[in-house]
Amino acid sequence: MVCNGSGTCVACVAGGACTTNTSVCKNGVNSCATGSQVCVDGSNKMGGVTCGSNMVCDGNGNCGSCTANQSCATSPNPCYTGITSCTTGTMVCNTTPRR
Repeated sequence: MVCNGSGTCVACVAGGACTTNTSVCKNGVNSCATGSQVCVDGSNKMGGVTCGSNMVCDGNGNCGSCTANQSCATSPNPCYTGITSCTTGTMVCNTTPRR
């Protein structure tokens, strides 16, 4: 229970997970600091979590563009073709065997 601005006690469970916080790259957590239960930004989501079409979280709370499975020319091994990956939260060129 928490007291609201009108002096009435209302139910509130702080610390629980929620999904209506403002940042898509932060985990939501319930707060009772305002006198009612509100979903606020908590810890950062892991890098690579989808936050929109061709968008991923970077692990620092930011959402950025990234397109996976595209050909790329910066493969570390010249005997392999490159393909983009977004699993780390930023677009990188990984190697994939030539076909």
